[in-house]
Amino acid sequence: MASLGVEKSFNLDKSIRRFDLVLYRKGEPYILFEFKSFNKKITDAIGYQAAGYNMKLKVPFVILSNGLHHFAYFVNHESKDVKSLDNLGFIED
Repeated sequence: MASLGVEKSFNLDKSIRRFDLVLYRKGEPYILFEFKSFNKKITDAIGYQAAGYNMKLKVPFVILSNGLHHFAYFVNHESKDVKSLDNLGFIED
């Protein structure tokens, strides 16, 4: 069973942050989405923003998109390893 959290607020480092979208799978956060305007380039700063959110959320998959370009990552929180993904086949698991 899956559900979505849209623009939910949470505390991070004594400030309130808000993620764009999280897909929950069996009640656990599974994919964090960070969306930007189509005229905004996906930069390292946007990646760091999503990574900061993920320090709190502990989501295994992160997707960054401006509607034109999309980047997907697998985050292993135990080994602290991040792997770039070239397809989104994991969503169908």
